[in-house]
Amino acid sequence: MRRLSSLLLLLALALPALVVCSFAADDAAPVWKYGGDVRVRYYDMQNIWDWNYGDDADHWAALRLRTRVWASVDLERGVRGMIRLANQNWGEGVADQRDSLNDRWEQDGKSGKVFVDAAYVEVDRLFNLPANLRLGRQSLSYGTGFVVFDGQSHLGSTATYFDGARLRLAPGASINADLIYLIDQENRRDESVPDDIALMGLYLTQSQCGGELYALRRVDDVLGKDIWLYGARFARTLAGRLDLSLEYGLQRGDAAFDTDQEAWGTKLEAGVKLGGWRPFVSYVGLSGDDPATLDVRERWDVYYGGWPQFGEHLAWTYTNLGPGNGITRYDPTYAQGSSVPGEAVYSNLLMPTLGLEVKPHPRVTAKASWSWLQADQTAPGIDDEIGTYAQLFTKYTYSKNLAFSLYGGYIDPGQALGDDADPQHLVYVDAELTF
Repeated sequence: MRRLSSLLLLLALALPALVVCSFAADDAAPVWKYGGDVRVRYYDMQNIWDWNYGDDADHWAALRLRTRVWASVDLERGVRGMIRLANQNWGEGVADQRDSLNDRWEQDGKSGKVFVDAAYVEVDRLFNLPANLRLGRQSLSYGTGFVVFDGQSHLGSTATYFDGARLRLAPGASINADLIYLIDQENRRDESVPDDIALMGLYLTQSQCGGELYALRRVDDVLGKDIWLYGARFARTLAGRLDLSLEYGLQRGDAAFDTDQEAWGTKLEAGVKLGGWRPFVSYVGLSGDDPATLDVRERWDVYYGGWPQFGEHLAWTYTNLGPGNGITRYDPTYAQGSSVPGEAVYSNLLMPTLGLEVKPHPRVTAKASWSWLQADQTAPGIDDEIGTYAQLFTKYTYSKNLAFSLYGGYIDPGQALGDDADPQHLVYVDAELTF
């Protein structure tokens, strides 16, 4: 909290000067907006954690419903307020299996509970300057969501919010500089036992050239983790057909349990548009921890890289369950950098992919991909081949307010999971109405 106190003191000292620069209020009438969405999804997933057909504890066949309603109001002088309430149900009267794994599920996103999914105050053209200030519960995403997208990963894509402040400065028509201070988890309100998880730093975007630069700091008081992430992304479409996205980040600082953090991560993709077809290739690389270097942690810290970033299936597979997750066979400490049970802890993963996106009809889109999964580092004597990963997603837009989707994911395990490992599958079908 001392970090936040210093920031608030600085803002208080600067406030009188900013007030002098402000102009008189206008008399614009309030503009109200409201809406919501209903998503009905049916899952069937098998062997998602134990890779064993003989144990059905992780064979889920369940109906999942999510409902949200929201309202916003635009007021004078660029002031805006917004609130969104959400609810999730895994069927009626059925205990959620995750309750025994994750006490945090009791707070937000638990089956049957209504919670605040967004609530913020926003001021555009703050004091008539090229600045936008947003305070409160909000969702943030940059680029493809490689490092910042999901602040509530342990809620399984039910919610993605952060609590805190984002100040966006716009010195040029295509330049944004975001200063952020966000509390991911505020476990206690006193300082007797520090246990907050916070994200802060600077994210620069230049939309005309497709460039991004960032310097971000993630602090986890529970684990004594204080990691800086320095990275860059370049995204551009060439000749109207070839699109490129290149991103690379380095992590330095203090990892969990008094070790130094020295990790790297990259996400690359190239695709070409050929009418209604878009073949693409991509590569994801997330460094793993070398067992031979006990005083250095080379494992990529997921930061807030998004629950479904590499497909719904892989997000469930990489859930932080501790020893209950079969990943521990080749990577015994795969979740050691996470103090949040249920979080999707992507790390120690090399994933080249071939894929195809098609639009056979104005109302239909589809995407298919085939990936090879390999571990960057493994326990001594364990093979590094995790397996092959196939995905198919298709969406039918029935009307501007209603869409139907079908997703299927399948992982054929490699030698990293042992000779007796059985394949995984995850399938869902859903309908989503927005209004």
